[in-house]
Amino acid sequence: MKVIERLQLYFSEKKMSLNSVDKSLNMGGGYFGKQIKNNASIGSDVLQKIILSYPDLNLVWLMTGQGDMILTANELAEAKIRVNSKLVEKSNDDLIEILQTQVKYQAYMIDKLKQQVIRLGETPVTDIANK
Repeated sequence: MKVIERLQLYFSEKKMSLNSVDKSLNMGGGYFGKQIKNNASIGSDVLQKIILSYPDLNLVWLMTGQGDMILTANELAEAKIRVNSKLVEKSNDDLIEILQTQVKYQAYMIDKLKQQVIRLGETPVTDIANK
């Protein structure tokens, strides 16, 4: 059984129409209906939306058919903790990247300002401090 077929089972179990699923995931034009009709694969970007939107869906079951379709309350709590810790890690990595970019930009601007000071015939402040 393919992932799309297991998704259809999950949506059916949850009594969700394919149109409501499309809307909940901001997918247009009967996406899931077309995928099911064509027995097509689901892309990683769509899987990511599904994972974030339906946290009780057991990903092991979805990908392999092993285990239960729906996570128990304890499994769901553990999964939320794992997802939240990954989001925090990603947020920290993004923040570090932004700050590094800002530092590079500020260093660039400092060099430009030093060049302007030199062109004006002044001694840059950092050069005075080193004398």
